[in-house]
Amino acid sequence: MQSLDVGAWLEELGLGQYRALFSDQAIDSDVLPDLTGDDLVHLGVPLGHRKKILKAIDELLGRETTEQHARSKLVRTWPDAERRQLTVLICDMVESTDLASKLDPEELRKVMGVYLDACVNAVTSLGGFIARYTGDGIVAYFGYPAALENAAERAVRAGLELGQVVPNLAPLPDVTLHVRTGIATGLVVVGDLLGEGAAREEAVVGETPALAARLQGLAPPDGVAIAGSTRRLVEGMFELEFLGMCDLKGLPGLRPVWRVLHEAAAESRFDATHPADLTEVVGREDELSLLLGRWRTACEGERQLVLLTGEAGIGKSRLCMALASRIATESHFIIRLQCSPFHTVSALHPIFTYFERVAGLTLGMEPEEKLNRLIAEMQKSGNVAPETIALFADLLSIPIGDRLPRHEGAPEKLKSLTLDALDDWVVNLSRLKPVLWILEDAHWIDPTTVEAISHGLGRTNSARILAVITHRPEFHPPWTGRSQVASFSLNRLSRRQSYELVRRVARKDLADALVEQIVSKADGMPLFIEELTKVVIDSGPYEASTGSYDDKRGSGESMIPVTLQDSLLARLDRLTESKSVAQIGAVIGREFSFELLAAVVPSKPKELEAALTLLEAADLISARGNPPEVIYTFKHGLVQEAAYSTLLISRRQKLHKRIADTLQSNSAQIAEAQPELLAHHFTEAGLISQAIDWWARAASRSAGRYNNIEAVSQFHRALGLLTHLADGSSTQRREFELRIAMIEPLYATSGYSGTEVEQNYGRLLELGQDLGETRQLLRILWGRAGGALVRCDFPRALEYVGSFLELARRAEDGTSAAQGVRIRAMIALASGELVTARERFLEVIEEFEREGTATTLGNYLTIPRPTTLAQYSIAAQQLGRLDEAEELCVRSLHEARERGHHLTSCYVIYHCAMKSMVEQDPVAVFSLAEELVEIMNRHHVFYWECFTEALLGWASASTGALDTGLARLQRSREIRDRVQTRIWLPYFLISEADILMQNQRNDEAIALLDRAAAEADATGQRYSEAEEFRVRACARLSQGASLAEVEALFRRGLETAQRQNARLFELRTATSLAQVWRDAGRIDSARTLLSARYGGFTNGHGTTDLQKARSVLESIS
Repeated sequence: MQSLDVGAWLEELGLGQYRALFSDQAIDSDVLPDLTGDDLVHLGVPLGHRKKILKAIDELLGRETTEQHARSKLVRTWPDAERRQLTVLICDMVESTDLASKLDPEELRKVMGVYLDACVNAVTSLGGFIARYTGDGIVAYFGYPAALENAAERAVRAGLELGQVVPNLAPLPDVTLHVRTGIATGLVVVGDLLGEGAAREEAVVGETPALAARLQGLAPPDGVAIAGSTRRLVEGMFELEFLGMCDLKGLPGLRPVWRVLHEAAAESRFDATHPADLTEVVGREDELSLLLGRWRTACEGERQLVLLTGEAGIGKSRLCMALASRIATESHFIIRLQCSPFHTVSALHPIFTYFERVAGLTLGMEPEEKLNRLIAEMQKSGNVAPETIALFADLLSIPIGDRLPRHEGAPEKLKSLTLDALDDWVVNLSRLKPVLWILEDAHWIDPTTVEAISHGLGRTNSARILAVITHRPEFHPPWTGRSQVASFSLNRLSRRQSYELVRRVARKDLADALVEQIVSKADGMPLFIEELTKVVIDSGPYEASTGSYDDKRGSGESMIPVTLQDSLLARLDRLTESKSVAQIGAVIGREFSFELLAAVVPSKPKELEAALTLLEAADLISARGNPPEVIYTFKHGLVQEAAYSTLLISRRQKLHKRIADTLQSNSAQIAEAQPELLAHHFTEAGLISQAIDWWARAASRSAGRYNNIEAVSQFHRALGLLTHLADGSSTQRREFELRIAMIEPLYATSGYSGTEVEQNYGRLLELGQDLGETRQLLRILWGRAGGALVRCDFPRALEYVGSFLELARRAEDGTSAAQGVRIRAMIALASGELVTARERFLEVIEEFEREGTATTLGNYLTIPRPTTLAQYSIAAQQLGRLDEAEELCVRSLHEARERGHHLTSCYVIYHCAMKSMVEQDPVAVFSLAEELVEIMNRHHVFYWECFTEALLGWASASTGALDTGLARLQRSREIRDRVQTRIWLPYFLISEADILMQNQRNDEAIALLDRAAAEADATGQRYSEAEEFRVRACARLSQGASLAEVEALFRRGLETAQRQNARLFELRTATSLAQVWRDAGRIDSARTLLSARYGGFTNGHGTTDLQKARSVLESIS
């Protein structure tokens, strides 16, 4: 063929709309003779236009038919079959059988030809693809072979067109035709051609075609019936009539069916269903002004945080870029962090990927070079200490050899140092120049990065730092409510703003009608507008008809709004060979390296580079770095998700396996530093056993670094996969080991009595019995007993302890037996059986000493002696042994601090703080509670917050900060409810009521006392029963109750205290009653009552209760 201007040739054929398409695909005069029908199908050219093009090519070449030369196979598998969202239209002539009986076959042939031509024209004119003919109807696809924007809307319009055109055909005199149309949308597998010759057809596997066929039968003559799935996509665009819930033959359940009446008057679905005031300025000028104001404040030395929320595609990233652009001429540092959906349980993932990026670290780089680059990057903030650089090297898994000092210590200490170092690094940068750091997509943030941000906010407000964090609405950031934190949401753009954005993206003039089409479909979403405008520029007029946003997405594998998926796939579908590269890159993740991609893609490097270049040119990905160490990033996470969603599950699994195998064999550093990444790929590959091993490895790594939330999540991933393995002793053994390893992370995140903890122990007990794990069974039974104790289910706790002690004695394990007796001692203490509690505590201490395990950390969470001494101090105190109780606390605190075991310290500090609270010493409570908070935060054992909030709340309220204190006490109760912890709740309620009573809020006090009494009755916690009677008597006295009623309450308190040998509460009650009698003139009775109780104390005269008693005695002497 001589040189031919293909574009001009298309214009001559009246098909000039394909000029840009042929040019983009490099179809010139040399390629044109080899063009086949399959090629045109893949390019999205409708049937009629395909016929015209192929016929014209035949005429140019002087041959009879191109189709005779086309390759024919029974099943075509190129391009690969795909998962697609597809809208299927099926139309059928009404009463065609009756018509056939009335007409001559030749007349019928003419009628059917006219009818089918009309149907084809109506469908193909709106971008539909004729899949097959059904005799008196057609089956058409919208959204395949090439994705079409708003495929469902196109199908409905085609159906309405059929209802208008067919009745007006008049193929023969006195013959009027009518048609019924059914439309359904859903997920299908599509892509193979089945059959040969005239029987060839596009195969679609899925429910959608069958559903469309049934709906066609329900439509009225010349009407259109649609499924609920289609209705969701066109809602607001058309007036619909609900036909009811219908039982469709061959399909399960009742299905909602709608009839389409006509096009709606509303300009867009968003206008119809989302009336709201939108922002008025393109570029987010108002929001940008707020950000710039915060930046100025930060530059003046006040640390700031802005939380920017909005839907996917709303323009959060654009706004951050605009802020960076506005301050570009100012001297400052900028730090950009990116969260990842694949790394929600990878601790500090955004931070270490940032350093990898800015330092230029690559997989193939030698460790020494990595360290050199890290040091150079770190020194930008000033002269950074070698110890600090070593922490960052550890974060990035860079060996330091002998070049830097190694940190010695427990993982939790290293983690605390790392968090300090991260914040110090940013603060030090801010001393040189103001810092803008941006964290994007915080809805995918890992818990440790959350902690790092909270840690920084809590350290200092004096720093020239503005942090901007973007997230979707489903994420609830924990940083709100602080003075330096601001938050605001982004709204969708107005129509005027949308018009301007279309023209900016297009960078050339577009017809008003075309701009209107984009704006009406985009519903003010900036990402939608951007992507749809690019589709318009790259495609013909039908591709310019773009989709509107559907926010009713499910919780499946893809979070892409259904119509935006078509928008993105429309561009992917035009990339032919490059599309498969995009799909494989999407399987790897949002970011992928050339090296890893080349190991997975069966292409030559040059071919792969060319494909990637096309993807870059299409503005789907961006690249950084120099070949071959190039890292590619999908410009939008939604682009990646769209590419991934089209792959068959079987194809995904093969790719995930290839990626996992490559990472495992060629990237040991990644495997060591990010075992959860390999676990993800093995999981998606369906390689269950390997996935379990890698999730277990990831969980162990997280637990070892005290990233407990991530650890629990990773353990659950492993346990969930275990259900896919055949049941047997080996599977039971793996589950048992996983659940044992999960005990401590679960304690740290859920407490000792939560439902999840109890369920874990219940399953462990079953497995342990089946596997004959005596040693671990002891640990399990003890853990269950401890959980029941904290829940205050004392009967069940005693039942568990009984089984535990029986097993311990059979095993001749004295240490374990002592641990069981310790739980019995705590039950006795909480129940108000103080003498019994003391006897058991002493028995426990003696047994630990006899076994030589008093200071040994075994399988029971804490070091035995300091823990037991602290718990015993509360019993000793109440029994009137005040000096002994003080000595017990001093000794237990010393031992706990000396050993540095965090859980032991938590137990000891809490019980000593509670002893100080009983003694009414808020200064001591403050000090101990703050120490406990520091340990809790450092080691991520957030269960203890229910106690620290109560302690600090009581101390604050007792020292004048009443509202603050009461708020913390309320928060403590909320946390208690969440972690199902009831131990000591009556005492804390009574103590709060006491404060309210002292502040003349007696009604509130009485309400809390009633709650405390009910809680005591429900759980059997009688430790503070005497105190409840005393505080109630005082409150009733303030309310004006009779002296007889008040005296009766005091006497019940005294009787209870005497019965329990609760000498401290007895003294306190006697002191309060003595004051009442003194004020009533009954001096002798007051003196007799109080002097006897006071005289019984031979020590502890410096405590608040004894000082107050002595003061009252002096006032009546």
